[in-house]
Amino acid sequence: MIGSRIILVGLLIAGGFWLMQKELAGQQIHVPYTPADSGKKMFKAYCASCHGVSGTGNGPTATTLRKRPTDLTQLAKGNHGVFPMEEVSRVIENGTLAAHGSSEMPVWGPELSRLSGHDIDIQLLRVHNLVSYIGTLQKH
Repeated sequence: MIGSRIILVGLLIAGGFWLMQKELAGQQIHVPYTPADSGKKMFKAYCASCHGVSGTGNGPTATTLRKRPTDLTQLAKGNHGVFPMEEVSRVIENGTLAAHGSSEMPVWGPELSRLSGHDIDIQLLRVHNLVSYIGTLQKH
């Protein structure tokens, strides 16, 4: 048991050095998040580049898109004061042209599935955590 833990710690340290070397080399890296990671952490990793850290659609890549990203802080306001949790989940997993006006928004379902080891329960938990966080961004 102790030997297994030592090996595991060694692998984690080696993996950390490998990731640091890739980052230093300027390569883009994707570190899978654990299901316990917060929706806020996933939002920053996957959504903030377009939607901005505050969710208003002013992320650093927003100006490169044909259409400004959706202001996620106004979703409840545009839905009679009720945050459309199911619709936001569908958009994240499957994408939609109606909500974003173009296909520029990535469809995150396949990526979240891959990151979750194709475990649907973990994927759904990630989507739930992310959507719940977006719900906290709502301006009333």
